[in-house]
Amino acid sequence: MFRFRRWSAFTLVELLVVIAIIGILVALLLPAIQAAREAARRSQCTNNLKQLGVAVHNYHDTYKVLPFRQGGTESGPVNNGGRLSGFVGMLPFMEQASLFDMIKNGGVATHTGGTTDYPPGGPVPWDGGFIPWQQRIPGLLCPSDPGQQLRLTGIQPANYCFSTGDVATRNEWTETRGPFGGRGARPCFNFSMIADGLSNTIALSERCVVVASNKIKGGVLHNLGGIESNSQQPINCLTKRAADDTYVAGSTLWGAAGTRWADGATGFTHFNTILPPNSPTCNDAVWDGNAMFCPPTSYHPGGAMGLMCDGAVTMISDSIDTGNLAVTMNRGITGASPYGVWGALGSKDGGESVQVK
Repeated sequence: MFRFRRWSAFTLVELLVVIAIIGILVALLLPAIQAAREAARRSQCTNNLKQLGVAVHNYHDTYKVLPFRQGGTESGPVNNGGRLSGFVGMLPFMEQASLFDMIKNGGVATHTGGTTDYPPGGPVPWDGGFIPWQQRIPGLLCPSDPGQQLRLTGIQPANYCFSTGDVATRNEWTETRGPFGGRGARPCFNFSMIADGLSNTIALSERCVVVASNKIKGGVLHNLGGIESNSQQPINCLTKRAADDTYVAGSTLWGAAGTRWADGATGFTHFNTILPPNSPTCNDAVWDGNAMFCPPTSYHPGGAMGLMCDGAVTMISDSIDTGNLAVTMNRGITGASPYGVWGALGSKDGGESVQVK
């Protein structure tokens, strides 16, 4: 005789227990997966900065000076307003020689409609018809930043920027304690002028591309006032942060930070070593080329990546020592920085010997 075995089904309690266990495992594993993904993105960001460091050194070996942080042409009916970023001159050393040649040669073929005959050196970096400004350069983009991923057409962004040291400069002024000169009497420096040592002086760091103008990461507050006249205390900019990492209600905001890789003005490819990373950014008035407190910003947990002048890449912590932020910003400062370890890392010849820890 055949005997039929009777199989019993799972009870509701058993199913709920299994579902609960699966939920717990997912909750435990998800943060680990996210952490692994961020570690990979951070590794790519580190590699990007290392490659930029190689480009800076190769540029220096070739021309015996460091790239300008901002420069270009300022004469003729069509010019770039002297606002090109240092990345333009570095293109041949970033495996972008063909793009550099397009900019250098100009011509009708570089216009999207083929109607404007651009001069050598190209137009202003906000001219959306100039094809080179529309070129996406992967080595200038941090994979952790959602802002750059939203800008796949038009003028392309950059997550990396040049140090102006522990002063808040206006875009065309040359007063800087950082390693990169601007327009004017001292457009370029070289490694021999970095008296504090290449390993003690920061060269490049990160800036988030704007997602929403009210966000600390990527947004800029206008009309702090007193920065260009050397009468503003950096600590006042810190008071513009609301509890949810946005700017305080009623602020006048600007939503274009980091959106133009070829623009050398302060809000696009500059940072200074006054306020710690991921602090508010405060502009003097409403022009994008004004002096501003412009700290690095990043989506990496705890800080922003920084490239030192010797080519080393390190994490700059949000909690880095910034000295006395109640000291009024002064472009004429000499000697040691009043802004602690962070300020000292920005000054190339302040006489300090601090290092990132």
